[in-house]
Amino acid sequence: MLIANFRDAYEQVKRDALQSGMSVTIFVAQDVDALAACCILTSLLQADMIGYQQIGVNGSSEIAMRSETDLDDEDRPKKSIFLINCGAFVNIAKFMVEEHATSTFYVVDSHRPMHLHNIYSSEWIQVFDDGDMGRIPRPDEVFDMTEYNEDEDADELDEDEEFALARQQRRENPNAPIPLTRRERHARQRSIRDNYYSKTFFGTSVAIQMFMLAESLNKESTELLWWAIVGLTDQFVHERIDSAKYAAEINQLNDAAMRLGTYDEEQSDAQADEGLTEKLAIDRMQLRFDVDFRFLLYRHWSLYESMVHSSHVGARLQVWTSKGKQKLNTMLATMGLPLSQCKQKVSVVDQAFRSRLLEQVESHAANYQLPDVRFATFTMRHGYRPEISASDAVYAATAILESSNAREENFHRAIDSLRKPRLESTSMLSCGVDASRQFHQALARLLTVIIETGMVTAGPIRHVTLSDSADLRHFWHPASLTKLAIHLTEALRHQAMNTRGSFVNKPLLIAVCNSDADMYSVLGLTLGDTSGEIQKNHLGTSFREILKADQMLRCRNDSFDSNFVEIKREDYPNFLENLLHLHLR
Repeated sequence: MLIANFRDAYEQVKRDALQSGMSVTIFVAQDVDALAACCILTSLLQADMIGYQQIGVNGSSEIAMRSETDLDDEDRPKKSIFLINCGAFVNIAKFMVEEHATSTFYVVDSHRPMHLHNIYSSEWIQVFDDGDMGRIPRPDEVFDMTEYNEDEDADELDEDEEFALARQQRRENPNAPIPLTRRERHARQRSIRDNYYSKTFFGTSVAIQMFMLAESLNKESTELLWWAIVGLTDQFVHERIDSAKYAAEINQLNDAAMRLGTYDEEQSDAQADEGLTEKLAIDRMQLRFDVDFRFLLYRHWSLYESMVHSSHVGARLQVWTSKGKQKLNTMLATMGLPLSQCKQKVSVVDQAFRSRLLEQVESHAANYQLPDVRFATFTMRHGYRPEISASDAVYAATAILESSNAREENFHRAIDSLRKPRLESTSMLSCGVDASRQFHQALARLLTVIIETGMVTAGPIRHVTLSDSADLRHFWHPASLTKLAIHLTEALRHQAMNTRGSFVNKPLLIAVCNSDADMYSVLGLTLGDTSGEIQKNHLGTSFREILKADQMLRCRNDSFDSNFVEIKREDYPNFLENLLHLHLR
């Protein structure tokens, strides 16, 4: 069932925990928005002295496995179970009812569409309604055939009876509408369901939903607000939401920041005498609303490398070519910025040059087809430690999540990097920044190979298959493949605009060989006609249709991102052929 009152749901969790001894378990998808939401939720639970268990998961089968092992406790059978960004596509009533018939499930998810059985289930499945669900069919429009699955003979008998009844009604009232037969109703219901599930998109960030919960409890804080900002930024940089939705959400978070307020820069003499000023400065988290540059990790890199590895700049200037690199060098020279200094880390150049550098970039960007080179965001400083931007935190935590095959360890390291940046988590964040730089360097190398060797095949879907490169190990996960797809689409878009003056927008399929698992990691992406626009993605539906039609294809298809699937290496050619044929119809 849908719940719009987040406070009531949390208060029920609280009563169940404190009065009935129900434990709280939190399943968390391994994306930064979900991690940030988990940080907010666990902070609220800690404040109310409620124990919890947090478990990072990568797919629905892992939820089932972990629920059978980690949650098997006969002495405490009743549980409050949160599913953060990992419950939208799972029919919970069918999936987990036997193991946890006495538990209550709370689904907090930005994936759309939401499974209809979760929406119209009993009150033990509660779906947080962010008001951004899209059009949801009524139960009578979709559930008749699902709930009454008679055999074919019974259908024929029922249809005969219904036809006789309809004929009698028509004799009594010739103007009455002709009722549908059961078979016709079933066909209509199937059509409505298929249309509802046909395209995927994203709703409100789950971190923002959890911050809305904190606000309803009057427990919002600067730290919780920062996590909400990080969750929203994760959606934006991975192009799950468009620029307009991001702008609206970030402005609302700015309003929240203004309501929370900050400490005054100057403390009273009494506070100074008591040494409170220094203590506040050390312990205090400060947020600053700013209009920042779309340059990748530029606070932790050189300006030159940051611009080269940013999709916003690299794609428009085509820096994978010698001509594109020359254009970038010319742009920096026109700004009066020595190349030697632009290749130094921004953090080590003197403050005066740093300020002039950024001012010059902004004033000359439009001359080099770099619109919207800045975007509204937040930066955070904790005590006297270096300032961190929300996008820095996202890129670092994402790199930690995908740095190796030690997924459970990566989950805990990534979530630690987002918590209050004490010395240890600041060090963790620094490791994430280093890993992100290495990843984006590998992305740039791979992108150069793809474009220069013409590996993208045209057709109803643009597709590229990558089988042989030392850098492929970086691209076995949905988020990393998404970044590659975004960079490649932007590169193809601006390459076409520069040569032909127009770009034909088509879905993009990328398949990367995972030699360790003898499988291809496959991702399908649909972006908007222009940069910053988002289209609903229909490729997840195409994947499901193909795998259902050909059950000989060996695959893993339980990712929380429906547009990502893993296909056995020998079966991938058939999968691709079926997909292209489907889109030619």
